[in-house]
Amino acid sequence: MKRMSKAVVVAVMALMVTSVAQAESGTFWEFTGGLWAVPEADGFAVTGGGLIEQYDAAIAFAMNAKFGYEFDMESGVADVAGLAGMYAGPVVGLTFGGDASYRFKFGEKGGFTIGPHVGLNLYTLPTWIGDNNDYVDFDGTVGGLLGIKATFGSRKVRGVLTADFVAAKFDAKSAGGGLGPSESELDMGGFLIQGGVQF
Repeated sequence: MKRMSKAVVVAVMALMVTSVAQAESGTFWEFTGGLWAVPEADGFAVTGGGLIEQYDAAIAFAMNAKFGYEFDMESGVADVAGLAGMYAGPVVGLTFGGDASYRFKFGEKGGFTIGPHVGLNLYTLPTWIGDNNDYVDFDGTVGGLLGIKATFGSRKVRGVLTADFVAAKFDAKSAGGGLGPSESELDMGGFLIQGGVQF
């Protein structure tokens, strides 16, 4: 009987903790996009068909859609999310992955939050942006990011800003009989700034 009573108490306490967590937490959607500074990619070239194509920009772009779960606590907000998106620069492709953040609350109602942000992304189907795509093959890669995330606005709709250092390198090799890439590796490491909306 005592064992059953203890089991009931534990079950009730677990239900209470779960209900509190559910009351203070919830799912969210987030849509962001922005500029990705990729200084090492500037000058990367692919040669083939009598044409040399060179990426003369140190800028790429990223767009992501996230679905996640947020834990709203007294002094801060933590979240975890999965994402799908796309990237475009010397190569274009699709991104899949996830990230997490812990943001401290500021203001009377916690309308502004800011804190550390980390993520891990799989960059898939990398395709050379120019006409010489038949002369180069890129392997997909896993990249990490580390930075800060900030939100501002109401509980229902918020603005989002992230600023992260990104590490991502794509192996590159010749294909189709041309001279192929100027380097065996395309380094997309750099700094990514994204803005968007969360609800």
